[in-house]
Amino acid sequence: MFISQEDEIKLRDSESKEYADWVKNTRGYWFYAQQSAVKNLMKFKKSDVVLDAGCGVGLHTIPYSRYVDHITAVDFSQGIIDVLTRKLLESSISNVTVCSGDLTDLRLGDEIFDKSYAVGVIQHIPTYEQRVKALTNIHRSLKENGIFLMECY
Repeated sequence: MFISQEDEIKLRDSESKEYADWVKNTRGYWFYAQQSAVKNLMKFKKSDVVLDAGCGVGLHTIPYSRYVDHITAVDFSQGIIDVLTRKLLESSISNVTVCSGDLTDLRLGDEIFDKSYAVGVIQHIPTYEQRVKALTNIHRSLKENGIFLMECY
């Protein structure tokens, strides 16, 4: 059974403040191994402009921001966006732009990112057609020879 996107957004908004702690407390070592694996596979460079597709509360955005020129972080939950925005301000991180948006209707531009990742995101998109739209939009936003990493569970 699939949850509607509207219900998923409501759920994400309601859990946004506690989500980061929940991940760290329940996934422990797996979470840190995942962060390390993504960082190593992406081979970030200081000149990279990166799309974090489905950024959540910044569990990947914040640590990777120190390795790249700029990250555009997109999520469809305004509660999540608010939490990430607050964390970025508290951490004095200035090379991240946070956007509220739906990956199936992403309009950030063509060929603007060197790299993009979607960690634990795509499987939450309810239908095959919507997943294809999201992946097509991400692909369109990548520069020629850009790198995309997707992790699903």
